[in-house]
Amino acid sequence: MAGDLHTEAASMTAAATNLRNATHKLPKALSAFRAAAGDLSAFGALGSLTSATHTVGHAMDQLGDAVEALQSEWGSEATAIGDIGTLLDEVDKLIAEQLGKGKV
Repeated sequence: MAGDLHTEAASMTAAATNLRNATHKLPKALSAFRAAAGDLSAFGALGSLTSATHTVGHAMDQLGDAVEALQSEWGSEATAIGDIGTLLDEVDKLIAEQLGKGKV
């Protein structure tokens, strides 16, 4: 039994680290995306239509907002997963101590 939680804790810590690393890449990509939202020349004639420009620009703003919310959510989840991993590791150590004392 002792050690099992340590394995789970290590897995959760690794997952939290990977999730945090994913969120670190979003701000630069989001900044570039938001900068491009005003330049719709890649759409050719569609980009020159005022109503289309407004609609596409608005959709790009909404997508950018969703990415910002996702980044925040992932950051919070990474923190929670890391905290749970730390807690599991501490419980594993307590169990191992109690097993060493013959109390479990």
